[in-house]
Amino acid sequence: MARSAPFKPTVLIVVVCIVAAIVVGALDGVQETRETDARTKQAPMSLTASQLRQALDRQVDVDVDRLPLKRAIESAVAEQGILVRFDETAFNDDIFTKPVTMHLKQIALRDVLSLLLVPRGGAYVENRGTLLVTSESSAAYMLETHFYRLPDLVDGDGPVDAEAMTYLILRNVARESWGQPFGQGTITDVENGLWIRHTQAVHRELQSLYRQLDRFYAHPGGCDYPAQPGAPASAQDLAISLRLEQPVNVDFVDTPLVDALHELANRCRINIWLDEQSLSDEGISPDSPINDDIEEISLKAALHTMFLPWQLTFVVEHGVLFVTTPRIAEEKEIARIYDVRRIIVGDDYDSICNLIGTTVAPDSWPASTGPVQIGVLPGMLVVSQTQSVHAEIAQLLFDIQRIRTTPRIQRPAPMPSNRQRRVEAWIQQLLSENVNLVVEDEPLFGVLKTLAKMHDIPLWLDKVTLFDEGINPDSPVSITASGVTLESCLQTILKPLDLVAIYDNEQLRITTRRIAEEEFTIRVYDVVDLAEKIEPVPAVHRQHQGGGFQGAGFRGQGQFQVGSDDFQGGRFIRHVPVVDPPVDPAVQEQYRIADATQQIADTLRSDLAIETWDSTGGYGSVQAFQDMLVVRQTEAVHKKIVRRLQEMRRTLVDGP
Repeated sequence: MARSAPFKPTVLIVVVCIVAAIVVGALDGVQETRETDARTKQAPMSLTASQLRQALDRQVDVDVDRLPLKRAIESAVAEQGILVRFDETAFNDDIFTKPVTMHLKQIALRDVLSLLLVPRGGAYVENRGTLLVTSESSAAYMLETHFYRLPDLVDGDGPVDAEAMTYLILRNVARESWGQPFGQGTITDVENGLWIRHTQAVHRELQSLYRQLDRFYAHPGGCDYPAQPGAPASAQDLAISLRLEQPVNVDFVDTPLVDALHELANRCRINIWLDEQSLSDEGISPDSPINDDIEEISLKAALHTMFLPWQLTFVVEHGVLFVTTPRIAEEKEIARIYDVRRIIVGDDYDSICNLIGTTVAPDSWPASTGPVQIGVLPGMLVVSQTQSVHAEIAQLLFDIQRIRTTPRIQRPAPMPSNRQRRVEAWIQQLLSENVNLVVEDEPLFGVLKTLAKMHDIPLWLDKVTLFDEGINPDSPVSITASGVTLESCLQTILKPLDLVAIYDNEQLRITTRRIAEEEFTIRVYDVVDLAEKIEPVPAVHRQHQGGGFQGAGFRGQGQFQVGSDDFQGGRFIRHVPVVDPPVDPAVQEQYRIADATQQIADTLRSDLAIETWDSTGGYGSVQAFQDMLVVRQTEAVHKKIVRRLQEMRRTLVDGP
């Protein structure tokens, strides 16, 4: 019987080692597979074009401290599963390694990218489901072609004329980027639409314009506020714009600017972005001290007061309140639509365009084109301007529309009831209160604070301007006032120091007379009751400055020109050829009212502060528009106009 071979322990050890190796290898393979799967799930992937747009529109929170720009962008887009590529060769310097800090909440991802890239000369391009970060100059040559329908008119007369729509786009959207030699953009009109070839950035502007058009046509009867259909472009911008009108209290003592803005952002629950690069270019530190104690004024007015010493301003864009320098703000033009269906009469768009172009920031319009930069479609104006100019246009049209839509029995219309006008009327009422005050060699600043507290009036001393003029805010003041108005008391205190009090952004601002004479405001005066009592000059009709009425045989005649023969007997008179009056009695009455309104404008121009009007080399203007006067003047001249109109009403309307 054969005997089995003896068992060798070494063989068992070898077998065990082999089995162990196999098991360990298998486990490692499983673990590696799991890690690979996890990395695959986390790694950005190429999306479809639609998915990429949706991802860029999502609201995100950004919390970045001193992170290189490239890593900041990667971290922002990775959470949305977006694959990003960086064209580093497109930049002259390495911007991607420069540190950035950003703390924003609930903001669209595309707005985050714009805030990070645009100030540094960068741009992003959506490219086949991935994101390409490149320079603005390189992106300008990456063109796409899209179709845009022609909007339908409200009255059912079919779509807007293709030629008119093309002209409107060329004049108001990226004006210098169309055609050679200035740009590459092209527009081709086809049936019921336009084929437009341009960059993605310009296509986004066009899409914003079309959204405004849709909002306009959603209100066939016209809007209560003329600027409502045109602004703002996004829900985030709308929330910020509304918050700017709400009251806030500010109390900062030597608080760094960046910290003050951070506190306001948290308190008001909006995103505020400080353009540190532009501030640095102007030599302004983000840590510049803020010293302001302001109560119950709008956030917009509070920011204006805070920023004035440092010559800063702000715009609302990309879902943030963007704090920057005036130079940068003036470069940011946007196209905005204004509803004028309740303002114009007939088809007389020339009058309102001329009024805006010659009254609102007249130096800001191109010298070669003037107000023709304003595009016109039925019932609307399309204006490309800065946000500060848009604010003035919106206020002007709002004031005109409120007067125009007020029933005749209730006219002259009271001051429009938006916050700015209500506060202005309230401060004017406070200035008419009586004062009893006795002070002897008290500091100016202390006396002003006492008066502000006594009458509960928001008063602001412009210390920076005073220091620039060599005026000490603590200059001694002595006065004994009893039974005089607050306005008279302030004039007595301020006049020896060559200071004045003017209304400015919901406060009474104490500044120098030189500054006050350089600041102009626009106001609309309802003079229909005066115009009805004035008989036209016999056998002549005057040339109107904007007219504002159109009917059988009548239309405004454009800019009013002044010659050496226009002054007779110390009064401003211009005779023009006689025209046959219109047959329609209603139109004839419009003609007569417009003529009488122009006579009132002539009287103010010839009798009050003659040297301040544009007709004599000044910067003020008065234009007759329908049965209203639109005046651009200083605070001092506006007060003279109010008093003169009151005198005329006592004489013509109320009677002896």
